[in-house]
Amino acid sequence: MLINPETAWPEGVVARYLTVAGATVDIHAIGLDRQTGVGTVTDITVTAYCQGCRQKNVSTYLGMDASTLGDDFFASSLCDDARDWAQTHAEKCRALPRPEVAQ
Repeated sequence: MLINPETAWPEGVVARYLTVAGATVDIHAIGLDRQTGVGTVTDITVTAYCQGCRQKNVSTYLGMDASTLGDDFFASSLCDDARDWAQTHAEKCRALPRPEVAQ
């Protein structure tokens, strides 16, 4: 399966890496707002997930002030661990991408 760079990324994906075998390692960021005694905070989970071998790296950040993250979330330090893991994993992973199932 060849990856077409113009194909739309799945919802929630903030970055995508291509493995040596042609699978992708996608970084998702999910934020959930919750109320505290001082106002609303956001719990953020950043997951790097290999579509080939199914390994993943998960980081969770609790009680973040989402307004301070700015527009480019992927460039923030919250993505450092996921970015580093995804890049290193993509350079080595030889698991083939799963074929798409015909409907």
